[in-house]
Amino acid sequence: MPKYQGGLSVYDEWHASSPTASVRSSRWGYYGMTHTGPVALLGEIAAGTDQNETESGITRRNLLAYWAEADWAPHRQYNLRVRYDHAEMDRSSDDLSRDLNSYNRYAIEGEYVPLPFAEIRWTFRLIDPVAEKDAFDTKIPNEKQGYIQFHFSY
Repeated sequence: MPKYQGGLSVYDEWHASSPTASVRSSRWGYYGMTHTGPVALLGEIAAGTDQNETESGITRRNLLAYWAEADWAPHRQYNLRVRYDHAEMDRSSDDLSRDLNSYNRYAIEGEYVPLPFAEIRWTFRLIDPVAEKDAFDTKIPNEKQGYIQFHFSY
């Protein structure tokens, strides 16, 4: 459709890690994007399971991640983006384990293309752990990041 695009992905990998053990990783995801004028909206949700099978049993770790972003490109040379990401690296039924392995990330980013072969990118990002404290009752700090990149094509 001219105003919407979406897609589905599926991934499954299995291999034997020894004669009596195996590892399997499976993933699925869906993305969508739309635009109107200089504004574009994009997003994706994905989940999966990592499974280890050994002589002593099977362990599984379920994962979930999603993100959404809005881009504003008033001119071909400029783009401004706001982005939100969420990742759960272990969706355990134990609240502490799930929260300790989950993060929210907020970002404002931009690109400037002064010439067809040169691009300047910048980002300010906040990574916010879901858990406020670890298992030892120590406060988990937020992480703040910022960078500037210069890209030159030839």
